[in-house]
Amino acid sequence: MKLMNQFCENNGARFFFDTSDCDVYVIGHRRLNDLYGWIVPNGEADDFEAGWKAMADRVDGEYGAQWYHAIVWDDRDGAAVPVIVG
Repeated sequence: MKLMNQFCENNGARFFFDTSDCDVYVIGHRRLNDLYGWIVPNGEADDFEAGWKAMADRVDGEYGAQWYHAIVWDDRDGAAVPVIVG
């Protein structure tokens, strides 16, 4: 998750973890799992975080839907690069 957080930070966003299917990718001596969660622009992240901590998505299935993504990993010459799906 550290690598995904760095990627988001470098792109003006924050990542909020939801779950994983536990698919494992081994890239450049790193073991990475697929991730599911919200990639939220920095300007909206604090407001979203309050609802995320309160598990608002469990009550409202559409909570943050516009930012919800699956993340898998691509091996680019030994460097792990997130591929954002959906």
